[in-house]
Amino acid sequence: MSFTFQGKLPLAMLLVLTLLVASGCQQRVVGTLQGRWVGVPDTAAARAERESQKYGDMAPSAEASSASVVPERVTDWENYDLSVSLDFVDHGRVELSISGGAAAEGLEPVSGKWHVLSTTPIGCTIEVETAGENSAAVVRRKFELIFDEREGECVGFTLREVGADRQLGMLYFRRPEGK
Repeated sequence: MSFTFQGKLPLAMLLVLTLLVASGCQQRVVGTLQGRWVGVPDTAAARAERESQKYGDMAPSAEASSASVVPERVTDWENYDLSVSLDFVDHGRVELSISGGAAAEGLEPVSGKWHVLSTTPIGCTIEVETAGENSAAVVRRKFELIFDEREGECVGFTLREVGADRQLGMLYFRRPEGK
């Protein structure tokens, strides 16, 4: 039995092209995220303000959207006055710390590894790996990031843990002021 590439070349080229495109998208996401971001609990009012800034007159007005939509419940994150610092140190390391309010008391900064699992036109899914309570255990968590892009530049992103109850809510991250 002999193996030939005859008829399989287009398939092989498509596979190589797909891998190159996926790799390029992931590298772009890594470049976009690298550095320090500060996040706060996201709210419906903050989302409406971002939509207004992003889309201007094309954004639905607050009155029109509130008349046709059931008011959103306050999410769990919104119950806390805190900020989260997320530093994508390099291609593989991430550092996280939480400050502000009673919810952050006693929480130590956490370091871990991160990588991009998948990308979409509006965001990505990342996996963060940290040490568990006993240093031998490894904890892996997945997060969905939706980019807030303006004029081709990422000015922020929402972060939601994959598989978490929607009632938990999201955090909205942006670069620290002056950076």
